[in-house]
Amino acid sequence: MSDIALITLYCIADDFIKALAGTEEGRKMLASWNPKRGPRRQLSLSEVLTLNILRFHYHIFDLKAFARLAESALKADFPGLPNYENFLKATNLSLPFTVALLGYLLGLNRHAHCGEGVFFR
Repeated sequence: MSDIALITLYCIADDFIKALAGTEEGRKMLASWNPKRGPRRQLSLSEVLTLNILRFHYHIFDLKAFARLAESALKADFPGLPNYENFLKATNLSLPFTVALLGYLLGLNRHAHCGEGVFFR
């Protein structure tokens, strides 16, 4: 994936999280992401969403294999990339956000195919 595509994917995820934070339901969801105690997460929620979507883009369904790939190939783009255990925890916590983002994108795609341009192909 090119750098421009990666940045675009990150911007979409980040804008979605910002829009989600503007709703009551979104604030409730975001409360589950931010830890009450202990150290802060090294990756933002937008970065974790970007990595998870990227994992499915590359058709890598084994999280451990993707974590190794990200460690070697994406470390420059995601300097706060944690170890596998913490990445697994972040991925599991981000699942509701990933599902919501993908549902939103699919809705945009469906709406776009009804005559207002194409969002994805």
